Amino acid sequence: MLDQIHLLTIITCVSIVQSQWISSDGASSNPCESHQFKCLDGHCIPEFWKCDGERDCEDDSDENDCKNGTLCHGFRCNDNRCIPAEWKCDGQTDCSDGSDEELCLKKLCSEEEFTCSSGTCLNRSKVCDGKKDCSDGSDEGAHCGDVCANVTCSQKCRATPTGPECYCEDGYSLDSDNKTCSDINECLNEGLCSQQCTNLVGSYKCSCLEGFELVNRTCEASGSEPLLIFSNLNEIRAFYLRTKRYFLVQKAVYKAASLDADPLESKVYWIEISNRSSVYAAKVDGTGFSVILNNGLMVPEDIAVDYVARNFYFTDSGLKQILVCKMDGSMCHTLHDTNVDRPRAIAIDPPEGLVYWSDWGNETSGIYRSGMDGSRRATLVSKEVGWPNGIAVDHTTNRLYWADAKLSTIEYITLDGKTRKVLLKDEVFHPYSLTVFEDNLYWSDWKTFSLETCNKFTGHKMNALLRENGKHIMGVHVYHPVLATR
Repeated sequence: MLDQIHLLTIITCVSIVQSQWISSDGASSNPCESHQFKCLDGHCIPEFWKCDGERDCEDDSDENDCKNGTLCHGFRCNDNRCIPAEWKCDGQTDCSDGSDEELCLKKLCSEEEFTCSSGTCLNRSKVCDGKKDCSDGSDEGAHCGDVCANVTCSQKCRATPTGPECYCEDGYSLDSDNKTCSDINECLNEGLCSQQCTNLVGSYKCSCLEGFELVNRTCEASGSEPLLIFSNLNEIRAFYLRTKRYFLVQKAVYKAASLDADPLESKVYWIEISNRSSVYAAKVDGTGFSVILNNGLMVPEDIAVDYVARNFYFTDSGLKQILVCKMDGSMCHTLHDTNVDRPRAIAIDPPEGLVYWSDWGNETSGIYRSGMDGSRRATLVSKEVGWPNGIAVDHTTNRLYWADAKLSTIEYITLDGKTRKVLLKDEVFHPYSLTVFEDNLYWSDWKTFSLETCNKFTGHKMNALLRENGKHIMGVHVYHPVLATR
């Protein structure tokens, strides 16, 4: 049984999950499979846990003989930092020493530039102007004087050293016949608009959902400033995302492991893990403290507030159940207790009437969903899952994001289950809780004792909002009244 201590230290957390991969007598009774690594003491672990920088074998044998040190599945900077492979040579400096943009093949010249034979780029206005601007003179030629009247272009024509050339206005691209210009669907570029994108002939238009305002191409929540609420076991604090103001919501709490907020009543709900695990609530300003539920719990893990039906949902890994109660803690009901082993994170989608949860179990590891009444249960993610910790539903993109503490990844999957993508790998270390708001993801990382953020479309613009001195940041949640309109 997953005990309460796993919420306190990464090392203990590692040892608990190890038990998923060994037999009940403490040793592997069968030979390891081809996709597994056999520890010196006989235990079997997944092959990809070998040389990953974390002790998974009790005897440390999975971290011995690592010739290249800890594995980096992306690109390793000269300063030893590991970044996703796709960030290499993408035109943005991600390594502090700039090594990710070194030794890159020269990028193609833009539409406004001419490519000299030497590979250098030249402003189009200098082509066929009677002066050799390319070092090899390739911007001038015998055909510069050929007239465009002899060529049929659907939009524009320009002189080049090899003769007249058709080109297009902004928002169009040249077809394979090199004469016809067709509209570009800019909306296919992920993240071009925050929320809604409408393709127009030769252009596009960004727009926002109700409760948001368009600022350039970004949708920002209207009204009050968004507030990031988090716990660090002993306190619940809040952080204004725009002005960076920081204040205390509740002090002297005991092992506050997870939290969520009710945007209708401006309340924070949190779970404390102690000798008598309980659910508590208070106003965001710290007033109105109350005990919501303090009996019948074993190891409550995570909580999610249904602001529409006025219920809260939570996972309990000790009971091996997904449960739901009224907001005052009454009329509690077990939603799922079959094929539930070690339920961890939970998130809900009130407009669609759905609840999502993650499970760490050996046979049940994955992410699941069902109706809020327990009906229509389905598996959303079941492959290539380690320790799925925080999960968050993003209604504006119809995605579910999650953080995996074992695989050191942040990923997303579309709610229809058709598209899955790794957003960050090796840039996160031991992510615990995750939330999404506007264009950003926010998560807590136990290894760095920090609260991190990045762009939810690209994974770029990653930085630490704050760090706690030796204290694990636990649950995180963004609070804003606009969330009640969804």
